[in-house]
Amino acid sequence: MLRLRNLQWTEAERQDAKRYRSGQVIEFHKAVKAKDTVVLDMGREGLTVKTRKQPAAVGSGVEVRRQLDMGRDGPTVRRQVVRAASGIGSGERLEVTGHDETGRVQVRNQRGQVLQLPLEKAAKFNVYSSGEVAIAAGDRIRITKNGQTADGKHRLNNGSLYQVKQVDDQGRMELQNGWKLPANFGHLAHGYVTTSHASQGRTVDYALLAMSSSSFAAASREGFYVASSRAREGLQIFTDDKESLRNYAIQKSSERMAAMELIRPPEHEQRFRERVKDMFQRATDYARNKIDTIRRHAGDLLSHGRRPGWEAQR
Repeated sequence: MLRLRNLQWTEAERQDAKRYRSGQVIEFHKAVKAKDTVVLDMGREGLTVKTRKQPAAVGSGVEVRRQLDMGRDGPTVRRQVVRAASGIGSGERLEVTGHDETGRVQVRNQRGQVLQLPLEKAAKFNVYSSGEVAIAAGDRIRITKNGQTADGKHRLNNGSLYQVKQVDDQGRMELQNGWKLPANFGHLAHGYVTTSHASQGRTVDYALLAMSSSSFAAASREGFYVASSRAREGLQIFTDDKESLRNYAIQKSSERMAAMELIRPPEHEQRFRERVKDMFQRATDYARNKIDTIRRHAGDLLSHGRRPGWEAQR
């Protein structure tokens, strides 16, 4: 079965033509309208150019039409129309075939047409690597991207788990609930392993929780609770560092912080308060010392019969 893996490129990475390799799959999640229709009108007053929008449709290509006038000196071009035949529809897939001589990415659509990938529309498509996954009757699969069944009547939600009833010779898959997936759906994987986030809301009889030390940085108290509370009957936890798991990984909290907590993290709260208290104490001591100095100076002046202030400096 076809399996597509999202390469998780950023929009800036999708705009970089050098990153693309032959065999990668481009899937548009938003339609791209065709380019403007350009009309060259060659009238008696000379060449005039008119433009108008071409309606969006599935597919792509360039169409050139010429309208000829028959004259005494033979046919002359009266009107020439150059337009993009159509755009790229939502859900359409293109396969990367390589680059042209100028380095632009070339792709092939499902009708065999070779087109130029519009990198300026990178926000409207994702890039996938293409591979295969072995699926047989009885397997459990997980949907990795929202989609629809072959008849378009049912929605396939990202993260949903299904049991496979059968797979025919053309690669079309039928699920236990009677739904059928198109042969080239691609957005699926085996559903025996899932993340703690994707398992929210699900309940099973037994669960096996794998938490290696390499994943402790992403672990949290809340995530551990979600993962460990999925099973009704039993739970087994597998790790290569039991001490760190117990004392560090599942003690952290992933609770969202307020803006003030980002400026002053909770673990530094006491240190922050002590610094503020110390600064306030030093400022208070400084002010008191200044006041005492002024008082002593004023007392010295008065004891010598001199007035404090500007008169004493004359």
